[in-house]
Amino acid sequence: MIKYFPVGDSLHLIDLGIMKKLLLGWRDGKFGSLNTQWSANVVTGLSESMLLMHFLEHFKDFYGVDYMSSNVHNLSNLVDDVRRFGTLPGFSAYPFENKI
Repeated sequence: MIKYFPVGDSLHLIDLGIMKKLLLGWRDGKFGSLNTQWSANVVTGLSESMLLMHFLEHFKDFYGVDYMSSNVHNLSNLVDDVRRFGTLPGFSAYPFENKI
């Protein structure tokens, strides 16, 4: 039954979820034992070379347990959700955000 309901949407899962944490961490250089600010070139290089599942498998190692959340896990389901429901904007929660 769970396969027929998307577990996340681009607003909460990516934009306000994991990406917000990552961008703030990269900008401020505050990820557990990784206390260095990354340059734009480093971020670009990592983005181009890392595959999604590898990133998720090693997220805790890179950023520490304090940054683990359900958004990190739910990101692993995103590809399947896109296959089932179409593009991210097609099942986004953005249109409903102001109604909450």
